[in-house]
Amino acid sequence: MRRFILRVWHAVRPSRGERDLAREVASHLALLADDFVRRGMSADEARYAARRALGSTALTMDRQRDARSFVWLDDLRRDLALAARLLRPEGRKEGTPGYRVVLRKLAARLRRSPLTPETPR
Repeated sequence: MRRFILRVWHAVRPSRGERDLAREVASHLALLADDFVRRGMSADEARYAARRALGSTALTMDRQRDARSFVWLDDLRRDLALAARLLRPEGRKEGTPGYRVVLRKLAARLRRSPLTPETPR
């Protein structure tokens, strides 16, 4: 139950989790670099080797974000924020009614919703 509540919390309020995640990835890089220095590499070589060993930090952070929250709920939060920006007159192109833009975005999201059954290909 605690894990479920934390996943919902991270999907709704991701800011604190982002700081923790960035700090954790940085600490993993530092530990790997220290290990490479102990093996005899220079500090610069060790830092580069640590980044190669860990791989893409952006991909690592994305995977961790997906694991600690509900992806569809996080996407919904971002879509609602975008819809709110598009409803404001300065957030959309001239002459496009805001409700049309929002309805198009909502329809696209519902087509990709995890709640809709997928058809076999």
